[in-house]
Amino acid sequence: VLHPAAAKININNTIWKIYFDKLLPLITANGDDGNVVSTCSCDLSCLQ
Repeated sequence: VLHPAAAKININNTIWKIYFDKLLPLITANGDDGNVVSTCSCDLSCLQ
């Protein structure tokens, strides 16, 4: 059970921005490696 104030807190956009702007550049190279489907699946697993 969350405190009622928790319903007003949403940091999804902050997490999204950090993930794409700071984390991914540290662990990936520029360009297309052809693994779009598996990459998307792994990204979703991490973000959940």
